[in-house]
Amino acid sequence: MAGLRPVRGAGGEPASSAVNLSDPQASRLYAWERASVPDYLTSPLFPSLAEATRLLHTVWRIESATFGFAPEPPRLHFVSRHGPALAKWSSYAIELPPWARRRGVLLHETAHFLTGFRGHGSLFLSMFIALLARYNGCELSSLIATSRAAGLALYSPFLADVQRGSGLRIN
Repeated sequence: MAGLRPVRGAGGEPASSAVNLSDPQASRLYAWERASVPDYLTSPLFPSLAEATRLLHTVWRIESATFGFAPEPPRLHFVSRHGPALAKWSSYAIELPPWARRRGVLLHETAHFLTGFRGHGSLFLSMFIALLARYNGCELSSLIATSRAAGLALYSPFLADVQRGSGLRIN
C-alpha cells in the first residue's frame, strides 16, 4: 500500500487523516462514510461468518451479472488482526477484522470487486452508494448529496441509471 500513512481510529478503522497519495479520494471517502452513512460504524456486527457470506453471495448473484467481471464472489474471511478491512486482490478475498464486521463495510469492500477497481474513484463510490441504497436501506438521494458536498467525485451516468430504477449498470 505505497503512499498510505497507516493512521487508524481507536477500533482499527481508517482515520480521516490517512493519506493515500495514489488514491486521493480515499481519506475524504472514509470521513464521508463515518459522517454520512447511517450507522456505518455503529450498526450491529454480523453474528457469524455464514451470515456475512450470505449477504455477499446475495449481492454478488444479483449485481455481478450486470458487469461480467468474475463469475464467483470473492472469499470472505473474518480475521483477528487489527487494522483496515481489505479487498485483497492477490488472494481474491475480503478480510474483515472485528470492528469491520458490519453490513456497510462489507458492501464497501464488495463494491471494489464488483467494479474491478482497487481505489476509491468515481465509479467505485457510485457503486458503493447504489449498494448502500439497495442493501442497507440508505436514502440514495441523501448519499449522493452528502458525497457531493464532501467533494467526492461520482460517476453520474451510472447513478442516473440507478435513480431511474434501471438497475446497477456501468454503460
